[in-house]
Amino acid sequence: MNLKINPTDIKTLIESYDEKDTDCIIFEEPEELIQAFSKFKRYGGLQERANLMEEMADVYITLEMLKVIYNIEDREVNYWIDKKMQRNLERVK
Repeated sequence: MNLKINPTDIKTLIESYDEKDTDCIIFEEPEELIQAFSKFKRYGGLQERANLMEEMADVYITLEMLKVIYNIEDREVNYWIDKKMQRNLERVK
């Protein structure tokens, strides 16, 4: 996946919020994605699809924020992605 998220911009976002605000954002964005997905599945219109993509982008941004805050490298996340993908693929075989 080729996501265009600049680490410097992520740091700027983090620095612009206090810790409480950052925590709230990180908690709220996945909830908003769940709600957008529910509405997309229920109504399936263009507006719901656009909102789903917008919320997906917000979640990607918050994941990048978590990586910066907790000094998590892509290779570490990729390790778990590989592990989880293998487990899921084994389940469906």
